[in-house]
Amino acid sequence: MSTTVNTLDFQISSIDRLAWLKVGTGTIRRNLNRRSQFSGELEDIGRGYTPVVGSPIVIGQIDVGISGTLVGEPPLVGAFLPGGTEGQQLATRKIFAGLITEIDSSCHAKTDKLRHRVTAKDYSQIADRRRTNKDTYTGQTLKAIVEDIVTNYMDGEGIDTTNVATGPTISEEVKFDYQRVSDAFNRLSQMTGYFWYIDPDKFLYFDQFSSNPAPFNLTYPSDDYGDLHRISTIKDYRNRQHVRTDHEITVGVNLVTRNDTGEQTARAAVEDGSGIHEAVSENRGVRTAATLNSIGDGLLRQFGEVPDKLTFKTRRSGLEPGHRITITDSRFGISAVEYLIEQIEYSIPTKVVVDWIEHRVSVTSVEPYGRAASTFFERVADLVAIPEPVAEVVDESTEVESTYLLQQTLSAASTAISDGVTTPQNRDMLTVELTQDGSGDREITWGTEFDSSTITNIDTRASKVTRFFFVYMSSKWRLVGAPVTS
Repeated sequence: MSTTVNTLDFQISSIDRLAWLKVGTGTIRRNLNRRSQFSGELEDIGRGYTPVVGSPIVIGQIDVGISGTLVGEPPLVGAFLPGGTEGQQLATRKIFAGLITEIDSSCHAKTDKLRHRVTAKDYSQIADRRRTNKDTYTGQTLKAIVEDIVTNYMDGEGIDTTNVATGPTISEEVKFDYQRVSDAFNRLSQMTGYFWYIDPDKFLYFDQFSSNPAPFNLTYPSDDYGDLHRISTIKDYRNRQHVRTDHEITVGVNLVTRNDTGEQTARAAVEDGSGIHEAVSENRGVRTAATLNSIGDGLLRQFGEVPDKLTFKTRRSGLEPGHRITITDSRFGISAVEYLIEQIEYSIPTKVVVDWIEHRVSVTSVEPYGRAASTFFERVADLVAIPEPVAEVVDESTEVESTYLLQQTLSAASTAISDGVTTPQNRDMLTVELTQDGSGDREITWGTEFDSSTITNIDTRASKVTRFFFVYMSSKWRLVGAPVTS
C-alpha cells in the first residue's frame, strides 16, 4: 500500500550538511509578520567542518510516495528519487531559507570533538538592516510605495517584488525618516491591513489575509490533527487608541484618539466597569491627522478584539503562515470558524526516510497587521529608569524602535546567553524566553551585551519556561521588572 513520507534537504552554502545535524535538535519556527528562525546543533565528529556566520542555509521538505523502505542519501530539492511510482516525488518546497546569525561552539565532554549550536534568521531580516532616507509619499498605491523603497533602499539584496499586490491608494501623507525598511513596511501594513514577508526565494509579499486560503481544512474527528489547545487572552487588547507624533498636526496638538464604542460597551457588560482599555502608540515623522487616524484605526483592527487562539499538532504538510484555515471541532464549540495561521513550528528528524514531520501550528481569530504593539512595550518609560547616555544622542520620545524575541532551550549545565541582535538601537525591546530541557537544573550566564547587574535566577525545573524583558539603552540591554515563569 502506497503512503506519503517526508524526506529533507539541509544545505549550508549549497553543500549538503544533513549528516552533521544532531538528531532531535533541529527546529524551525515560521512566523507571520515576524522573523522566522532555525536552530539546531551541528556535530563535527572530526570531519573538519565549521559553520560560518552569514552563510546561507536552505531547508527543503520533499513528500515522496513509497510502499516500502527507501534507503540512500536524501535528495536535493527538486530531485526525483529512483524506483518509478515507489520513488515518485509528489511535492517539494522550501520550508526555510535565510542566513546564519549566531554560532555557539563547544566541545563534547573530555574530547576534542566540536559541536556548533547554530541560529539562523529568514530573509526578512534583510529589511531590518536596511534604512530608508527622508521620503514622503502622498496619493500613491501600496505597490508603488513598496517598489520605490525596495528599488532605492534594498538594492543589491535580490528582492523580487512580483508578488506585491497593488493594494489601496494611500491618500494620507506617509513619511519615513531614516527608519528601518521593516518599520516602514510595518507602518504600511497597519495602514492598509496587508501583511508582508520575504519568502525562501527572496520574493517579497504584500497581500490580503482573505486571499490566502489553506490547502485543506480541519473537522473533528480527524487523523489530520491532535493535541488542540484553545486560548483566550486580554494581552495587548485595546478599544481606545491614542496615536502621537513628534510634530504638531495643529497648533499645540500632536495626538489623535480613536474609539471603538461598541467594544467598550461589550467589555463593560463583562467587566462591570467602564469597559475602556487604552493604549498609546508613538510615531515619528507623521505630520497629518489623517495619517495618525489611519494608524489608530489599523491598531484597533489588530488589537480591538479579544482573540480566539488555537494550537494543534499535525503531520500533514502544506500549511503556511498567512493561510486562512476553517476549523470545526464540536468539543470546543467551534463550528466552521475561519482562523489565520500565525506560526508553524517544525520538529526536524534526521533519518533519511521518516513517516512524518511534526508541525505545531498556531492560529488566531484576529489579523496581526504590522509590528505587535504591546502595551508593555508602549509604557516602557513608566517601568524602567533610563540611564543618562554618555556622548550619545538619544531620542527623548518613548517610542520603541524594534522588538525582538530570543527563544532557547537549555541543554547544557550552563549556557551563555547572547542577544542575537546585530545592531540594537536605543529603546529597542528584547524578550528572552529560556526553556529547561527534559532534565532541568540548567543554569545561565549573560553575555557582555547585557547589563552586568542582570540577575540569573531562573526556574530550573524540567521543561519550565522563564521569560526576561529588556530595554536597550546606553549600549546595554537592561532588565525591566522581574522574570516570569510558566
